[in-house]
Parts: sequence; structure tokens; C-alpha cells
Amino acid sequence: PLMFRTEPPGADAERRARQEEQAKLACPLIAANHARLDAGLAGREFLAGDFSAADIATFLQVHWALRLGGPSLRGLASLRRWYGSLAARPSFARVVAEIAAADRDLSHPVPGAFAGLD
Repeated sequence: PLMFRTEPPGADAERRARQEEQAKLACPLIAANHARLDAGLAGREFLAGDFSAADIATFLQVHWALRLGGPSLRGLASLRRWYGSLAARPSFARVVAEIAAADRDLSHPVPGAFAGLD
């Protein structure tokens, strides 16, 4: 429901408003998932004990939610720590840079993108 935010606003303002309403409905669900992740990461470095595909997949989900102006990570210390730690890994940093470059070339700027990391 947040993906439309990367599209330039078109002539159909009503459609855009409906899409934004759907995004607003999705945000509490995403925030609840973030809270579950935060609780699960308390005292842990990775989601499943050792670094695994679970961390990779979940990082991308959290990254895109932030990229699309989704819920903040404020108040979620464990999730913020985990996200920052993974983002600093060279392989993750490279992918994040590639996504950012593609965003600059292909996407409409999203107001509030990554504001949830403030």
C-alpha cells in the first residue's frame, strides 16, 4: 500500500487520496510488526541466533517501509540498533546505495522517506 508514493502524483487526485488512505491503514500494521521485531531482537544481535536469510529479508522489509515514508523506528532501540548494524555491513551498504541510486533515477521523491530514523 505504500509503493504508490514513488510515483509522481498524476492528474487523478482522488485516486491518490484513496491510495494514501490505504497507506495510512497499513502503517499501524507495519508499526506493530516493527514492535514485534524490536521485542524479538532485545538482547540479540540477529533474528535467528546467527546472521541468516531472516536478517536479509527482514532488513529489506524495514528498509522499504522507511524508504516509503512508513512508520518510524523511534522508541524501538533494538530494531534501530539491528538495522544500523546491518546497514553498516559492506554488502548491505552496497545494496542500500544501489537502491538509493535507482530511487534518484527512477522514483518520485517520497516526503518523509527515512524520517523514521531521526
